[in-house]
Amino acid sequence: MGPLGLTCTDDVVALLGDFLDHLGTGPVMLLGHFYGAYLTRGVTAQRPDSVLGLALACPVAERAGSVPDHGVLRQDADAYDELGPAQRAGVGEYFVWRTGATARRYRDSIAPGTAMADEVALGRILAGWTVKVGLTAFPAPTLSEVICMAVVCSKVEPY
Repeated sequence: MGPLGLTCTDDVVALLGDFLDHLGTGPVMLLGHFYGAYLTRGVTAQRPDSVLGLALACPVAERAGSVPDHGVLRQDADAYDELGPAQRAGVGEYFVWRTGATARRYRDSIAPGTAMADEVALGRILAGWTVKVGLTAFPAPTLSEVICMAVVCSKVEPY
């Protein structure tokens, strides 16, 4: 067990709810992307009085079904020029839009975080990843963006 005792995704949801209580600011707006959107749904279901509204980007769910194969939509010849071999593999696993700008974004913003990840803890948490999200719709404002976007050089291009 990890230092925080996290054994499943519901534990992460409980920790996030405790964090909101610790802030002591009252109800908040929650934003979540992909798995984070799933976590915000769990927080909302378990602590509805703590949440004013939701913004969910590319939300994932336990019954999401099949997703399209990971396919490259753009591959620039110089996309990997500023990356080492390990980072090149990471970009290949992560991005479908492969340019110098996205490679730098991966190198500067994503790779440092993945290097710090506790893979054992993540495996334990994700093995029990189903969250109690409730059966009723959240009654407050909710924005759910299911069309993922590729951000390239300050320009948003849908894919």
